[in-house]
Amino acid sequence: MPTNHENYDRLNNLFRGDAFAKLVGVEIVDWSGGAAEVRATAGPEHHNFAGGVHGGFLFSGLDVALSVASNSWGRMAVATSVDIHYLAASSAGDELTFTATEVSRGRNMATYVLEARGQRKLYANATGTTFRTNNWHFGTDAWTEDWRTRH
Repeated sequence: MPTNHENYDRLNNLFRGDAFAKLVGVEIVDWSGGAAEVRATAGPEHHNFAGGVHGGFLFSGLDVALSVASNSWGRMAVATSVDIHYLAASSAGDELTFTATEVSRGRNMATYVLEARGQRKLYANATGTTFRTNNWHFGTDAWTEDWRTRH
């Protein structure tokens, strides 16, 4: 988590203000250092021409979770790759939970396990890799040197 309550609140507002997440109907439920949980309900607007929920919607939910988890330390990070596996078909009305959990974090790269779940099924899983830039949300001065060294 960020070094203080103020930075946590600032990151929380930044994450919850994500325009793309709002566009696709994904809501942030919870996040902490290296982890995120987001939710969405699959609606008819998320269907593909075959009548199922579009894989792009599942990917988008996972991508939002990855974005939040990888930026949760305050350091700006961007996805470099996501390897996704679609495991089951989802339907309109399904309440989906998308999670990202950090499994490895180095100076420049981090890796995450991603899952898209419904109440009874795992619809997709993925591995995401991110590049950790040298830039910090809200500027370097917003974070103590000790925090920057450890995260």
